[in-house]
Amino acid sequence: MKKPILLFVLTFSFLFLENMLRTAHKDMDDREVTHFFSSPVNDDGVWNFIKAS
Repeated sequence: MKKPILLFVLTFSFLFLENMLRTAHKDMDDREVTHFFSSPVNDDGVWNFIKAS
């Protein structure tokens, strides 16, 4: 795995975990928690750009 891709994956993994820790006290049926699990992190298409290069 290339270094920039690894950093990209780690950054978005960190953002997802940060959101989960921030909402850990809420129920799984909560609107915010449901949103985070339906689309964990939106990268605005950056992943497709990195994957194509």
